[in-house]
Order: sequence, then structure tokens, then C-alpha cells
Amino acid sequence: MRGTRGRLRLRSTTLAFATTAVLAASGTLAASASAYIYVGDGSHIVRANNDGTGVNPGFIAVDGFVCGVAVDSSHIYWTDLNSVGRANLDGTNVQQDLYTIADPAKSFCGVALDGSHVYWVERNSNTIGRADLDGGNPQPTLFTAASQPCGVAVDGTYAYFATTASGPITRFPKDGGAPVAMGWATGNAACSIAVSDKAVYYADHNASGATPIHAASTTSMSVLADVPGATAPCGIAVSASALYWANDPIAGGSVGTVALGSDGGAVGAPNQSLLTGLGGPCGIAVDSLPPPPPSGGGSPPPTGGDTPPPTGDTPPPTGSTPP
Repeated sequence: MRGTRGRLRLRSTTLAFATTAVLAASGTLAASASAYIYVGDGSHIVRANNDGTGVNPGFIAVDGFVCGVAVDSSHIYWTDLNSVGRANLDGTNVQQDLYTIADPAKSFCGVALDGSHVYWVERNSNTIGRADLDGGNPQPTLFTAASQPCGVAVDGTYAYFATTASGPITRFPKDGGAPVAMGWATGNAACSIAVSDKAVYYADHNASGATPIHAASTTSMSVLADVPGATAPCGIAVSASALYWANDPIAGGSVGTVALGSDGGAVGAPNQSLLTGLGGPCGIAVDSLPPPPPSGGGSPPPTGGDTPPPTGDTPPPTGSTPP
């Protein structure tokens, strides 16, 4: 296996992980099994229904440590330190190197999508890049950050990123323009970030224990109530009705979730055990496809419905902190 690392280092955080997972599902949050969760776990991407059932721990094998995951209506994308990868939503036609570079010190982490581009973070060069969804027309230096970026998320107008250093969440126009440091402070290694049409969600990778997920309105720019209970999250994903995150192995390696209200804020108590027994979860995404048919094979067609705009998760960063 090329480039697999059993330990992924940030400037300030080191996290050991296991690449083998035994998964269990439980839940108190009412959720329809009409969408999938995709979560990176070491050198695999795990897939499960969004109610925690139907877990496939070896859905896609990748060539490195998964650091970010994103999905659209037809494909799943990931970063694995070595490159940006892509596969069909049913796990077929795996492209391990949709985009990569020759630099042996490369460190791809964090991935996000809009209707025409895939975005990634390359931490060694402090850059955020993008390419067409098929990997064509790459722009590896779409934006260069002052300090090491880690996670990236995009909406219709802006790209948002968090860094491994303390400082605010920053956004910049996707097609060019000056960056703006938002008034949303982070601590250390804020690699997990996601955005919906209502709010931005972000969290520090605090390996010492419980780490709330922060939320801020993208319309009023006001800070919303924190989502409590996450543990060193390495990836956040948002759907039209719920927030999901990957908890560090120091919390047992799990996926948590909480319902969202009309303003994008959390409603009710979070469920920290939607999926458990993961070895090194990092990077998470959700979609709105139906569960697989009981027989016959083939990937189910998209249902449309309330599918939110694609968002990335990053870990540490995408996802979205990395180990």
C-alpha cells in the first residue's frame, strides 16, 4: 500500500490510530435510513445508513490515511495525504489519484465540492486548490494561506477554511477576491469544518478530551450555541436536518449526530454513538440516496428530495484533526 502512515503529524498534534475497525450501531436520534454516511477510517472508507445500520467497514480501500470525505449525487471524493481520490457512489471505478503532485512531503487533507469543482487542502504548501469534478483543469494554488490550512468547506459563493494554528475561520470568494477573517475564533488544529445554507460548523481537534462543535450563522454572522459532547472531532458533515461528526479514538472511535433547527442550530441532545468501534475516524460526509436494495446489486438512483448542497469534511482536518 502506497503512502499509508500509521501516524499523521500536525505541527501541534500527534494522534495514533488503528486501521482495523469493528463497528456497532446504536441511536436515540430519530433518523430515516434514506441516506448514507461515509466516514474515513484509516485506509478505508466506511459506509452506513444514516440511522447507523447496514455498516460496510471496507466499502472503499484507499492508498493512504483518509483525511477528508465529500459526496455529490454521483461520486464520493476523499483526500488521503497522498492525493485526491474519487469513486462512484456505489464504490466502483475507484480513482486513487484523481489529482496529486510529485512532492514527497505532500499532505492532502480536507475536501469539499460544489456543482462544478472539487476543492482540497495541501498543507505542506499552505494552499487550497481545486479542479473540475473529473480532475481536469487543476488550480493547485487557488488560495495560499498565511498559516497551515487544514479543513475546507464551500457554499455557493465562498470557500471557508480552518487552520492548524489558532486564529479565526477565514473565507474567500471561490472565483477570486480578497480573503476575510470571520469573527469566529478557533483554538488549535481546527481542521473540521462544514457549511450549509444556514451556518458554518467548525471544531478544534483537542486531543485532551471533549471538544464542542462551534456554529455561526452565514446570514447574520452571529455565533450560535455550541454543539456539546464531541471528542477531538476529525470531520464534520451537515445535511438538511442533522449534523454529523467523527470522534477521535480516545473516545472509542465513533460517529455522533444531532438534529438541527430552522436556524441551523442544534436541537435536543446529541447521540455520540451512532456508529462505534472505529479505529481512526477522520473525514465524514452524508448524502440522500436510498439504502441499497435487498438483492440485485447496482447502485440506487438519486432520489433528489432534500439533498443539501455538497459539503466537505475535513479532519483534523472535509472532512476534517487529522491524526
